[in-house]
Parts: sequence; C-alpha cells; structure tokens
Amino acid sequence: MRIIELDRDTYKGQRLLFSYDSFGVWKAVETENSGTAFGFRYEYERCPRIHREMEMGLFRDDLKDPRVFAVLEDQQLPALMEVSAEWNERLRISSLLVLEGYRRRGYGGLLMTKAKEIARKLHCRGLVLDVESCNSGAVAFFLEQGLRFTGCDLTCYTNQWTEEHETRLEMGMIL
Repeated sequence: MRIIELDRDTYKGQRLLFSYDSFGVWKAVETENSGTAFGFRYEYERCPRIHREMEMGLFRDDLKDPRVFAVLEDQQLPALMEVSAEWNERLRISSLLVLEGYRRRGYGGLLMTKAKEIARKLHCRGLVLDVESCNSGAVAFFLEQGLRFTGCDLTCYTNQWTEEHETRLEMGMIL
C-alpha cells in the first residue's frame, strides 16, 4: 500500500459517487443573540439512520492548483484526497473519500498524514476542511486527527437547517 499523486490530465473531471450513513447529528443551538453578543454551540444528538449520496469531480475548476492523492493497494484506489493551498497560507482538504468496504482500515489516517506533510512543505500555517454536521463519523474522525471546530455556515446546504440539522462545519488545525 502506498500513496500516489494522480495526474491532472488523466483524472480531471472524473466523477466519483460516494455515500455515508450516520446515526447522529451535530445540532446547532443558538446560545445568545443580543446587541452585544451572539453565538452557537453544537450538541451531538442520536437520530434515525441518515443516508447521503453525493457525486464529486476531481481537479475542480473552482480550486487553485488542486492536487489529488490516492491510496494504491492491489491496483485499486480505495481512498483519495484533494487539496489546494489557499491565499491565506492554509492547506484546504476539499475532498477526502474512503470507499465503502474500505473504511476503518487506516486509509483516511494515511491521507491526513500526507495532507499535514504537504502543508508543512508548502509552509502553510494551518490545515482546514469542511464537513456536514450530519456526517457524525467524519466529524469524529477529524477530531481524532487533531482538528478542531473553527466555524460554521448554517445555510450552506439548506434554509431549513433548524429542522434538518445539516450545516457546514469548518474544522482545522494550526501547524
């Protein structure tokens, strides 16, 4: 097993379908909203199964010089990650995907180690990403990897965030 960098010309635009199941959500709770203070906190809440399916393309045009790395094992690519350096000296992980059937084998941890290595080589001051608040497995994984909650966007995915408990969590770490 090793990590390889995918060639942009070969893989640009290739579409990947991925999914996840979750039995918990990180629920945004408004803590205060006055003339002098405002805020939210997130509380974990168990819930009936949530199933999400998404499609993403590699080497997206909205990213500046994206790079894609994949785990190569037995001629298969069971996990991949797309990263790009931001203007403010942070490395953003725009996608981290481990295919179903390959999860909990350490592939995600290998890719996170690679992301930290790339960030340090580029002299980035931090590593950042976003994750859906209803993807409790991914949130737990990123917390285990040393990332912390750094912000949120309550209306990124839906205007019914209070009912659907689906918000964009920003997570990151200082390097």
